[in-house]
Amino acid sequence: RLTNRSAHAALGSVQAKLGEARKAVKSYKETMALLKEKHGDQPQIDVAFILKSLGDAYRSLGRYQKSIKSLEASLAINKQVQGDQPNLL
Repeated sequence: RLTNRSAHAALGSVQAKLGEARKAVKSYKETMALLKEKHGDQPQIDVAFILKSLGDAYRSLGRYQKSIKSLEASLAINKQVQGDQPNLL
């Protein structure tokens, strides 16, 4: 079932591949807002995945501090959800 969350995430992914990082950031932020509505502050792997994508988009824009913040948050959630298991991101 397609949800607004997955549609925004897919849109962000395509925008990033087209080199439209600003648009991708907007789409990923919209995805994050929808995920927060669904999960609250509970760590979820889909949140970690979107944070990683957001970090990549920020890196493309040269916004390295925001990239680091997003990527570190992604890694922290990934560790909370998966522990010491192999990384699925």
